[in-house]
Amino acid sequence: MDYNAIEQNISKKFKLAIWLTVAFVVGIPCLIVGAVKHVWVVMALGIAMTVAGFYGMPMAWIAYMTAKGYKRLAIAIEQEYLYEYKALAKHLGKPKRDIDNAIKTAITKRYIKGYVYENGVLRLNDNARQQSPLTAVKCAFCGAALVVEDGSLICPYCRTLAQVNNVENGTNGNE
Repeated sequence: MDYNAIEQNISKKFKLAIWLTVAFVVGIPCLIVGAVKHVWVVMALGIAMTVAGFYGMPMAWIAYMTAKGYKRLAIAIEQEYLYEYKALAKHLGKPKRDIDNAIKTAITKRYIKGYVYENGVLRLNDNARQQSPLTAVKCAFCGAALVVEDGSLICPYCRTLAQVNNVENGTNGNE
């Protein structure tokens, strides 16, 4: 599984949480210095930073840890092969209801792909994307099906090396 989407989400949330934490810490002295020195712009900036940090910082850290939880859930499913929500809840030390909701959210956000979640059990999605049927490429000289040898298409009977130009109609370039 490609964890890029989860990692990007975690990185964004971490940067926001750090920024809001710094804004809260820096905002308080700005507020005080601005009020004492009668620099209203610094005081207003201090108020804005303190309020943003005070209210936003806890929410940002919670969102960050939630995203980390989705990554841990994806690893438990993809690498540790845990597919039942009860086993996942026990393994991750979380309530079953929370794991049930986390699995549904992770599928919706496409953190885990290729699974169907039904009745508390994850299973591989058997619905493969519709593809055009594979066609055997035939030798232009003897009509035998070509085989791959050392990365080339070769007739096993007359040993003709084929160049594939038109895969759609199943013929080789030696016609």
